[in-house]
Amino acid sequence: MRPRSGFDWLRVSWGAPEEPPAEACSYCDALLDVDAGVPLILWNADGWCAQFCDDCQRIWWGLEDAPSVPSIGITFAASDDPTGRIQPSLGSCCICQAETGARTIVMLPVKCVIPGHGWGCFVCGLPMDGASAVVCDVCAAGLGAGTQALRFACSGFPGTDGRVPIETLTVPHEHDPAVEH
Repeated sequence: MRPRSGFDWLRVSWGAPEEPPAEACSYCDALLDVDAGVPLILWNADGWCAQFCDDCQRIWWGLEDAPSVPSIGITFAASDDPTGRIQPSLGSCCICQAETGARTIVMLPVKCVIPGHGWGCFVCGLPMDGASAVVCDVCAAGLGAGTQALRFACSGFPGTDGRVPIETLTVPHEHDPAVEH
């Protein structure tokens, strides 16, 4: 995945490894509304991370909302948030197995166990069979820094379909290289 022409990597404000996630877009400084959506998060080889708001995702990365996507099996549960907000539950962390707090989704280049319960691509027609993993904030920092590795992957939908050992997923699930993304 590459940004569109005109994107300026020098404008990206990278967050240090193991630093709490920023509350603003790393490109345009717009405040991120985590209740309205999930920012695009990238890590560089040194573990520094950048996250992009919905507008930058659309303008620079070509990502669009897909309102017709069927349910992806995310459940909602009360959180420890003092405001009492209801938070999505993605199930247990695929590294430390913590039952709460997983909020980073990692798309894997292999098929998940349950066909149709994964990620896909509307651009190249890749079916919704891609495996994913979810990790808590602490493990996400370690994963981005290369100090931790995934131990499990989601069998299908993160919040409802359980986990499998990461090494059991071996069938490739990759974008069509002939289609520009």
